[in-house]
Amino acid sequence: MMKSDKKLVPAIVILSLCLPLLFELQASEYRPIKRFDIRPAVCVIEEDADCHSRFIFSWDLAYATRVCLKPNQHKEFLVCDDNPSVEIELVIDISDNSYYDLIPQNNAQLRVSRMIEVQRLNQDVRILNRRIWSVF
Repeated sequence: MMKSDKKLVPAIVILSLCLPLLFELQASEYRPIKRFDIRPAVCVIEEDADCHSRFIFSWDLAYATRVCLKPNQHKEFLVCDDNPSVEIELVIDISDNSYYDLIPQNNAQLRVSRMIEVQRLNQDVRILNRRIWSVF
């Protein structure tokens, strides 16, 4: 080995260790959606009813870009917005667990999904939850 090659070996080793970390940091910087929440995340309903309720959809973006919200199984968007921080209240009717996608307009592969869980009460649960007011 030549003297100049010996100086390059540590630099190459350090570079090979740092390069994957650098690319991972750069990739995370390009993910526009920092946070996406749905509140409440659970809708509790009677056994034979549908969930008809108000839900708050909120998100924060890493940078200003257009994102659109849509139910997972539908083609049409509920809302699109360019603001980096959004909180929207929507009245929704669902009968089963439903996923909602927040999709960046410029890259649909970076979508983020959240679920609204539908929990059905059956008669046994109501009986167990009934308070006993008297012991006599």
